[in-house]
Amino acid sequence: NLTCGQKAVPEWLNDDKRKKLKKEADMKQRIELIQGFEMPMLSSCIQMTRDGQYIFVTGAYKPRVRCYDVNELSLKFERCFDNECIQMKILSEDYSK
Repeated sequence: NLTCGQKAVPEWLNDDKRKKLKKEADMKQRIELIQGFEMPMLSSCIQMTRDGQYIFVTGAYKPRVRCYDVNELSLKFERCFDNECIQMKILSEDYSK
């Protein structure tokens, strides 16, 4: 479960409507997909930050790392490398290191 059991509720709703929406059965059974969660050729390593908000994926050809924001369900950033990433280690609670 990539969202740690929490379903995304629109931020523009007021607090009462948010609480009602979280209790609805349709909301509990909804599946949310991250837009563009893919690699062009192959992914070699996938890790989630300790706070559960970001997913890091490394891939080959062209070597790169992608960071996805689980709350926004989108790509946060992408960086390309000269050489393939063999092993990845997340050093901080979030995506900063």
